[in-house]
Amino acid sequence: MILVFVLDGLHPEALNPIDSPTFFQLRQEGVNYLNRHAVFPTVTRVNAAAIATGAYPGRHGLVSNFMSVAQVSRSGRVDTANSRQLLALAEVTNGQVLLTKTLGERLQEHGRRFAAVSSGSAGTSLLLNPCAMGA
Repeated sequence: MILVFVLDGLHPEALNPIDSPTFFQLRQEGVNYLNRHAVFPTVTRVNAAAIATGAYPGRHGLVSNFMSVAQVSRSGRVDTANSRQLLALAEVTNGQVLLTKTLGERLQEHGRRFAAVSSGSAGTSLLLNPCAMGA
């Protein structure tokens, strides 16, 4: 089983045995990245896409929390926090939300399943696992 947690804005100092015993235990027994940092500071969905793909923004194609795609909305503005707008984007791009495969897509190719847990928006969750589209 593969389990990935993305807890937007959760600082490591907040994980302690008193305030968050379960998450503290998960960190102690799992993997703890000591030299962690955002690939694109303060831009949630860009970082979620990097986590999902293992690629930097220049490769996975998402460089902002907002994009301009005329085929998706009247204004042309796509809010990547909005899963409905991401699904509309997928419709005009032959199902491709990101330019590179995600962990969920790679696992699906091998008959495996992947669930994403996110404290962010529905769009963030969809970016973590585009295979869940329409599920």
